[in-house]
Amino acid sequence: VLHHVLKEQSSKRLMAARRDFQQIGQVMLEPLGGVWALFSERLRDMLGGNSSGSAGLSPAAGDDRTWKLSRYLDGCFQLLLCQGFAKLHETPNGPELLALVKDKVSLLLGLLR
Repeated sequence: VLHHVLKEQSSKRLMAARRDFQQIGQVMLEPLGGVWALFSERLRDMLGGNSSGSAGLSPAAGDDRTWKLSRYLDGCFQLLLCQGFAKLHETPNGPELLALVKDKVSLLLGLLR
């Protein structure tokens, strides 16, 4: 539900609606960011730090529900980071958030290789 609402709100083109979404982004970043970071860490643990393929996957990491949740959380977090701020780089923890996203992308790309 959250992913659908964020996606709908982020697609608005009027400047007033964008400002409203940016206010939502500032409020939602801490709770959603915490859930996203925790899930990303757990996913990394489930993978056992192994990014060289599926040989070391735990049963939970191979579950479709795990990857579906990952996709939705990644989508929500991406919407907040891309459109939920006027200037993400000026927020206190903006660069750190981008580094976390980079780490997650590296993990996923390692699994694809």
